Amino acid sequence: MAEAIDLPNTAEVASVSEIGKVRRVVAAAASEVLGSDVGADVALVVSELITNALEHGDDGMVAVEYGSTVDGFVLAVGSPSSGLPIERKGPVPDTDTRGRGLRIVSAIADVVDVTQADGSVVVRCRFGPRRR
Repeated sequence: MAEAIDLPNTAEVASVSEIGKVRRVVAAAASEVLGSDVGADVALVVSELITNALEHGDDGMVAVEYGSTVDGFVLAVGSPSSGLPIERKGPVPDTDTRGRGLRIVSAIADVVDVTQADGSVVVRCRFGPRRR
């Protein structure tokens, strides 16, 4: 997923109170392309990524881009950040309250790509049709 994709839809999120609206809009767009099952998956992923970006980003502003592609749906969430998110390997102890977000995203999306450039971190996810 390293190729450049010009995603047609954008949103900016500055607080957790805005996540629900963006989640509904992005999930509806994914549902139009790939059905409600994938739309529900996208809703979970976009919520997780925005929450993480607000919590761990450097300035509190999160950019969300999304749109359909020839073979599915792409979501990109980015924010200014000096550190890359790290997906924990191995089991996460039940007593830990953190450390599952990127693992959940990776389990749901077909492809996840995390990049850092020019002081920003972008997590880009690709979703394709689900096979039954």
